[in-house]
Amino acid sequence: MPSYPVDENTSETKAIEAVRSQITAMVKGGNHKAWRSQQVARQLIDILTQLIDIGSVAIAVSLGAAILSEQFLTDKLEEQRQQVQKKLELSVDKAFNEYCDRIFERLRKIYQQIAEDIQRQQVTWQSAKTAAIEVSHPDSDEQPWQQMLDKASALKQEILAAVETSNH
Repeated sequence: MPSYPVDENTSETKAIEAVRSQITAMVKGGNHKAWRSQQVARQLIDILTQLIDIGSVAIAVSLGAAILSEQFLTDKLEEQRQQVQKKLELSVDKAFNEYCDRIFERLRKIYQQIAEDIQRQQVTWQSAKTAAIEVSHPDSDEQPWQQMLDKASALKQEILAAVETSNH
């Protein structure tokens, strides 16, 4: 571990640069062990940098996958919402049509009953009218003829009486 302090405000890049600068300072001082340590440290720093890069790539890939999966889920959710909306519209249309059919059938039955009641009332009125006519003119077919015959007989009698009076 480097002597450079690492805290939450220090990025990985700053820490790696600090280690590199310490290694460079040691090499300038001429310390061979330090130079060798510097090579090992450089390799370690390169590996750590690669790991950081891989980690960054992995994070980017992970974020990309999350974004893609979120988009995929959003698309699927929208597709399902549209399917549910279509099914709901079909269900509402079907229910409305069934309701209208029931109302139509109910109105048809009511109008049929009204028509039957009107026909019964017509028959009742016709029967009552016929009965009233028969009561007021019991022999309605014979009465006018009978009156005409009675008048004709009376006229005949008057004519015969006038003829007999003139002959006498």
